[in-house]
Amino acid sequence: MAIKVNYFAQIKQVVGGIDSETIQLETPCSVKQLVNKLVENHGDSLQNVLLNSSGNLRSTILLVIGDTQIPWNSSVEIQEGDEISLLSPLAGG
Repeated sequence: MAIKVNYFAQIKQVVGGIDSETIQLETPCSVKQLVNKLVENHGDSLQNVLLNSSGNLRSTILLVIGDTQIPWNSSVEIQEGDEISLLSPLAGG
């Protein structure tokens, strides 16, 4: 199954500056499984931005499916055609 993942701010920088990519998954999966797949694909730099030392999503990272923010421990399964957005905090003034 194919899902689209959009990257913003610092996350976009650590995945090589791409705005988005299509990820192929074998079956519907949890948010945790998707994030682990992305870290597997993009390596330590993405892991350091997304995950804390316990392996959980950092509290400053927003994960959105469609228009709905999803908590890390959500039981929501990502389905064929879903569009996921990962946002890190923006700073400045």
